[in-house]
Amino acid sequence: MCRPRLILLFALCCFLHSISAQNPCSSLDAGPFLGTKPTLTMRVYEASQTDLEQYPDSDNYKDELRLTGSIGGPAPTGITLEVMNDFRLFDPREVFEFQTEAVTGKNLLKLVKAVDRDGPTDALDDDVNMFTFTLKCSPVANTSIEVYYDVRIQVMDVNDNFPRFVGAPYSATINELTPVGSTILRVSAVDIDSPVTSNVTYSIVPANVDDGSSMFSIDSINGDVTVTAMLDYEALSQGHAYNLELMATDGDVDGPKSAKVTAIVTVTDGDDQGPAFEFEGCFRHKGVCAWPKYTSYASQMKLAEPITVYPVPNKVGQPVSIKARDLDPSMSEVKFSIASTIPPGFESHFSVATSHASGAFYAASVKQETALTVSEGFEIFLKVEETSNHMRHEIAMIYFMGQNKGGSSGSQSTQKTASGTDSQVGDPGKSPISTGGTSEETLALIVVVAILAAFVVCLTIAFFCYISRRRDTKGSKYIHESRQTTGGQRNGISSTQM
Repeated sequence: MCRPRLILLFALCCFLHSISAQNPCSSLDAGPFLGTKPTLTMRVYEASQTDLEQYPDSDNYKDELRLTGSIGGPAPTGITLEVMNDFRLFDPREVFEFQTEAVTGKNLLKLVKAVDRDGPTDALDDDVNMFTFTLKCSPVANTSIEVYYDVRIQVMDVNDNFPRFVGAPYSATINELTPVGSTILRVSAVDIDSPVTSNVTYSIVPANVDDGSSMFSIDSINGDVTVTAMLDYEALSQGHAYNLELMATDGDVDGPKSAKVTAIVTVTDGDDQGPAFEFEGCFRHKGVCAWPKYTSYASQMKLAEPITVYPVPNKVGQPVSIKARDLDPSMSEVKFSIASTIPPGFESHFSVATSHASGAFYAASVKQETALTVSEGFEIFLKVEETSNHMRHEIAMIYFMGQNKGGSSGSQSTQKTASGTDSQVGDPGKSPISTGGTSEETLALIVVVAILAAFVVCLTIAFFCYISRRRDTKGSKYIHESRQTTGGQRNGISSTQM
């Protein structure tokens, strides 16, 4: 009973479908269509006017309108189409045309005017990604028949936009002591072809060795720019800034598009350098006086007066002042002091006064404060130290020579000691330091030498005594043996004779 009814129902459906398929304005696709208007869905790609002119027959810009009949054709298959006025924003009649393809007989929807799916701005509100309207279809043979369809034309995206950086131009100011791994900047770019799920990746484009591409890195996903190497303010050229060329690339597989932007990273000076002595003709390393050294003449020293110093090498031919400055642009104050002397232990015999010279430079005035005779070979190690918390410092040496050969007299000079007596300075053959009598070091040395000499004399005497005793012992033994031999011979002769 049920089977014959099912067969009959199936046959009826096939019959009705065949009739509807042959009727103009009927849909070629089966659908529920009960109680609602049938929906016609089509797709075309966005295009510029240039694209439409260059590729008028591209399948990207047309899609099949799946209705029976021939658009604008004669009866009995001819149909007429009319767009209703319930569309939004854009009139589809200005953008699309309906036509029947002569070769295949298919009804087509064709894009005839440029459509920018992504809109004129980065916002989503002005995107044109869908056309919706009502389409009325009537057979030419009977225009009183009206069939209505809901039409949905989806505009497909084309990768026709370059990524756009948000918030450009970019800049950052950082200290040269910024730790490696610190994030200093975040850049962001959007691809308006797919603004919801961004597929933009970031990179740094190396330009030259000084562009900073080796000093920084960028996270390819979130655009974080980080420090990858220790920075050096002094090594940068004028401006003390890196120009990083950053690139954003969209994720299109077939033809990715990229955009570039320059980020300026300005480096400020950090307190990473100590003070330095400065004088004309010094040995320089990276523009700074290295291994600073001065000379002075013992014969020119006067109690309580500044020591006269000459630079090494002496390219100026005259005395110079002892000057130093902090190498950092922050220009911290510096202070001079006596670090040590050679021979050691005479630091307290001298004083150092620090005064501001000019600009960032400070000057040192070294004076002999107590009675002291200085000869050639004496050395003072002068320390200059910045007054910051880092307390970085530099050392210069003042080497004392004997008589100034460039002076007018070759005789030894004298100086007034604290007691008012004259003491000789720079006597040849003397120790570099003399306090008017024999120093404790000299006395100790004499005692040690005397003890060693006495010990050597004792060893020598003992050695000679030992040698002499051995000789006496060997001589006595020889004489005793000789006597025994002679006596035996005599006894033998007597026996024989007997």
